[in-house]
Amino acid sequence: MDDDVEKELESLFGDVSNTDDPTYRLPEYSHQLENEDSNGLVTLQDLLGNKENESVQYFDIQEIQNNIEIIEQNKVQYHESMVVVEEILTELFKKSWLLIEPSKRWRKSNPNNWARNVAKKRRADGLPYQIKAKSRPAKVPKNIDCSSCQYKCRDAFDMTTRDSICRYFCNLDFQGRKNFNLSNVTIQQPKRILSVRNRQRPEKKYTKNCFFTKQSDKIQVYQKFFCRTLSISPAVITDTIQKRNDLNCFDAKDRRGAHEPVNKTKPDIIQGIRKHIESFPCMAAHYSRKDTQRRYLGKNLNIRKMHLLYRDECLKNGSEPASEITYRRIFSKEYNLSFFVPRKDQFLVCTNYAQAETEKKRELEDAHNTTLQKNFRSLS
Repeated sequence: MDDDVEKELESLFGDVSNTDDPTYRLPEYSHQLENEDSNGLVTLQDLLGNKENESVQYFDIQEIQNNIEIIEQNKVQYHESMVVVEEILTELFKKSWLLIEPSKRWRKSNPNNWARNVAKKRRADGLPYQIKAKSRPAKVPKNIDCSSCQYKCRDAFDMTTRDSICRYFCNLDFQGRKNFNLSNVTIQQPKRILSVRNRQRPEKKYTKNCFFTKQSDKIQVYQKFFCRTLSISPAVITDTIQKRNDLNCFDAKDRRGAHEPVNKTKPDIIQGIRKHIESFPCMAAHYSRKDTQRRYLGKNLNIRKMHLLYRDECLKNGSEPASEITYRRIFSKEYNLSFFVPRKDQFLVCTNYAQAETEKKRELEDAHNTTLQKNFRSLS
């Protein structure tokens, strides 16, 4: 500082270097900045003052940088995992579209899922079923009075044992139930036969003895007790005995419902429908697809128009025409035909060849074959 400036300040304010001036005060916390115990480090406690029960905190820059690096690594891992999840979901969506069946002209029927067939199977299996809006209970052993029975069936087989036998019998298939009856029923010659004049029923040819197995022992029971335990009628046992083979086994199949329907379409009518469908000219789709088997009819036709033409032809010939639903079913299930002509397949040479008469076709045959070979080479 220049001497002139210092003298001027002294004349105005006096000696500013004198710390004994009563108007001079040290800055607050300035004594803490000169603390020798702090080893040259300024703490948060030094700046805020000494307070009891206040922990001293030091800011470690290296730890902060490590935390930042960990956060960045987590972000990278999260991004990579999200990319993998997106790829998996994309593949799942692609495969899910393959599982969806495209809409078809005629859906294939599954008789096993029909309500009447489901009810029929549940009834045969002894399960509760519903038919004609009425619920039927499951097959269970029926009560029977065995007080006068000489075999004492109720003492040997309680209700719990009877129920387990009934469940086992119902879980068998058709042949299994028949063979179960044969294995638990023996046939013997009748001990005595009454000679009665004017007998309306034939004489008794055999006697049936029924048994149930308990702890590897066969115990004879009353026939009525046997039938009520299995929830069957005596006619089931008689039918099984009559239809057994020489080995005392039942190997016949269930023939219920196997007869031909009364309203089944006659074979000559079906053959007439096929002949009429095959009489229409069609063209193969040999350009847009290499291995396709679908053939295309004229774009001015449809199944209803074809059925009207078929019906007029039958009335003219005096034959019985089939219904439209029968015509549609044969057309859709037995033939791979369509009425849509793809734009890529609308080549003039093939169109003229398909619509030409017999004599004209011979003239166009060479050009038609040449076009086919060219397009086949382009696809191969």
